[in-house]
Amino acid sequence: MAAALETGGTDITQVLAAAPDLVAHYEDPGDAGDPDSTDGVCGKALISAAMDAHRLGVTEPLPLAFLRDAAFGYLRPHEISAVDPDSWFTGALAYARTMIKRVVRPLQDVPCTSGMGARPGVVALADYLQEYGRRRRCDEAPPDSFWQAALDHAQSDADRRAIAKAAEERGRLRYAALLLRRAAQGGDREAAADLARLLDRAGRTTEAHRWWRWAAEAGHVRAMVTAGTNLQRHGQVGEALRWWVRAAEAGDIDAPCLVAYHLDAAGRGEEARDWWERATQAQHEYYYVNRSIMVFLLEEGRSDEAIAWAPRRCSYSGGAGDCHVLARLLHRQGRTEDAITWWKRLMDTKDLDDGDYEYVLREATDAMAEAGKVEEAIVWLRELADRGNWYARSEVVERLKALDRVDEAVRWLKDYATPQANTIGDHTVGWVADLLEDDGRAPEALAWLQQWATAGDWPALARAVASLQARGRTEEAFRWLADEGPSSPAGVDRTRALCRMGCLLHAAGRRSLALILVQEAVDPFCNGERLFLWLIEAHERFRTDAASAQAVREWYEACSSLDASGMMLAASLLDATGAYEDLLGRITAARACAPPVGEAEDKRQVRDWMQARIDSGDTRTIGRAASVAERSGFPAEALRAHQYLYDAGHWWLAAPDPSRTPLVLLLEARGRVDEAVHHLLAGDDDPHYFTRWAVTDLLTRSGRLEDAVALLRRSHDFSGIARLYEKEGRNEAAATAWRRSADGGNWYAIDEAVRLLDQEGRHDQGRQLRRYGWDQKGAIAEPWTCPPLTTGPS
Repeated sequence: MAAALETGGTDITQVLAAAPDLVAHYEDPGDAGDPDSTDGVCGKALISAAMDAHRLGVTEPLPLAFLRDAAFGYLRPHEISAVDPDSWFTGALAYARTMIKRVVRPLQDVPCTSGMGARPGVVALADYLQEYGRRRRCDEAPPDSFWQAALDHAQSDADRRAIAKAAEERGRLRYAALLLRRAAQGGDREAAADLARLLDRAGRTTEAHRWWRWAAEAGHVRAMVTAGTNLQRHGQVGEALRWWVRAAEAGDIDAPCLVAYHLDAAGRGEEARDWWERATQAQHEYYYVNRSIMVFLLEEGRSDEAIAWAPRRCSYSGGAGDCHVLARLLHRQGRTEDAITWWKRLMDTKDLDDGDYEYVLREATDAMAEAGKVEEAIVWLRELADRGNWYARSEVVERLKALDRVDEAVRWLKDYATPQANTIGDHTVGWVADLLEDDGRAPEALAWLQQWATAGDWPALARAVASLQARGRTEEAFRWLADEGPSSPAGVDRTRALCRMGCLLHAAGRRSLALILVQEAVDPFCNGERLFLWLIEAHERFRTDAASAQAVREWYEACSSLDASGMMLAASLLDATGAYEDLLGRITAARACAPPVGEAEDKRQVRDWMQARIDSGDTRTIGRAASVAERSGFPAEALRAHQYLYDAGHWWLAAPDPSRTPLVLLLEARGRVDEAVHHLLAGDDDPHYFTRWAVTDLLTRSGRLEDAVALLRRSHDFSGIARLYEKEGRNEAAATAWRRSADGGNWYAIDEAVRLLDQEGRHDQGRQLRRYGWDQKGAIAEPWTCPPLTTGPS
């Protein structure tokens, strides 16, 4: 049903009833060696030519002469020798027009557009076979006979242009050029412009220029502009101006600016002024044109016109940039008030990127300061800050600091430091502390941070701890953690704070403390089970050090009914101060949630615990537990957990590269690459691009390059094969793959093949490939020409 709907035909019943038999009739015509099958083999060639015509953009009915001449290239040598050159087409056409299921023929009659009966000498391919051909032959390039038949028998210039485009994409540049030439010969100026572009891209600039001029003379407006540009590049500015003037008179909106700019450069200011005037009447999409016109108006002293003109263009591409340029130009002319108006308007627009706000703000406030309007600038910035503009808030502080008004800046910032506003994205508390510390008021800064820390603000607590540590006051820092920290902070603030403390402590060489804090940060609601897993990891890490291993066991034995935060704080003090005996006295002897860890029981305990978690379905805990078990030397247990999570569809565990997710890496490390591949593909015969590359990356890492190539070939991804071979240094194979990629319509494949030839120093071959393309056998085509037309455009 899906295939039937995709065909776009009007009779879905015909597709449902006859589609399988249509395909069988096409795919299994018999053997050309069998006299009874010769008609079927040749009939299949006719149908294949019709498939290629439709999938490459032909919309008109197909002439029988086209199918007859194209069929030759679809037959193998022994098939050609087995047919009668005089009668083969009659039998082949009869086979291709066989009625299937008494419903549909592969090649169908085309009804007359007026009157009764069928149009003579033309046929159309059945809808379903059109769709089937697009999928079946998607990476096949038609033979030369197809292109030549299209050149001789295409019904319309539109079809010629469509087939020429397909030929160019497949590197068959000669046929593309000849098809476009034939269309141009019939008066199609769009085809002439396309031919000029093709020759330009092939590096054949002299021939391209000839066709640009032909298209321009035929009235193609953009060709007039391009023809003028080509002439200007070769120093023929006078001739270029003639073409640009013609383009402007034909309605091209950019040509007046080109004329004006080059007249200005030639010292013909009076003439240029008239063309700038014409340019101001159009609505331009290109920001550089808009800016050139604004510069003209401002240089003419017509600032009011520039100001009146610019807002109309703010809705077009580059509008915000135009306003910015106008403000700067006005400022340079001494019209600071007008410039400030535009800068303010620019700050209200939504067209600025985030990174531009700060730059524009600073530019505007600098201009206001130069004009002696510092206080006015500060008032304006405060208004923006009150509307939520963080850049304006920063600029207010910088301006007040520059005026040595730190107290005022501190008081103003403190107004923003409310529990509602002080989120993790708002660093006002730390900002105030920075100002105080920079002003030499460190005790006041610490008191400010302590005020927020005791109110439950983890960023403030982390900042205070970092500040104390930087001054060598480690014990005091951890007393803050133990005595002043909030009792049960949760959410993202706490996570960020713990991670930050963990990083600081790791940098100071306190790795065990860093491990505890960072693992705690991953899940703000740490529990005894998580602590048990940490102990397994710690045991594995420290078991070669008798003293460390003993400390871990004693710490485990000493853990009591303290909640998770209490355990972490106690661990902090233990690690930071070494006050182990004091801690033991303060912690009760109650056991934690899990039994003691012993050498012989490690794996059994982990396995039992992991199975209990899997049975519970607690995916968050399973993911974290699997990660710890993996790092602790328990890959089998980690593998089971990861497999469960993937099977359950919890892709949040996956890394950005699917081939390097925990499960895949574990399978790969244990030599189970086929299982990893099966897991990634998940039974999909046509995997998504990213999945495909994850599998090929895995197979390549495992030394199975040809398996990776086979996967990409099944997906018709020849450009992927080319990149894979190139990565392995097999440039010849990569070049072949790029050519096969071009067969499927990859327009940039020829550029990639040229690049490879240039990399190998084969510049002459690269130049020849760019100029002439490929031939049917995949070799670089021999030089060819595209003769100019003997008559000009009518």
